[in-house]
Amino acid sequence: MARKKAPCWFCESEHMDSMEERGIQLTTEVYPDNELIGIVVSGNPDGGEFVELRMDIEMHYCPMCGRKCGY
Repeated sequence: MARKKAPCWFCESEHMDSMEERGIQLTTEVYPDNELIGIVVSGNPDGGEFVELRMDIEMHYCPMCGRKCGY
């Protein structure tokens, strides 16, 4: 029987990172127990209307250490 791999800093807990430049905000959310990475870009490009784009990526395995995510 194989041993379970210990989680790394990326997949051991949920975390969110955010950065803003020129009125555009980029936010990434990592939910290893739900096997999900969420990326959100929002802002007013060129002073126009407010725009928000969201992309969800399934994360069955950690991209850093290869550990299987979820329960």
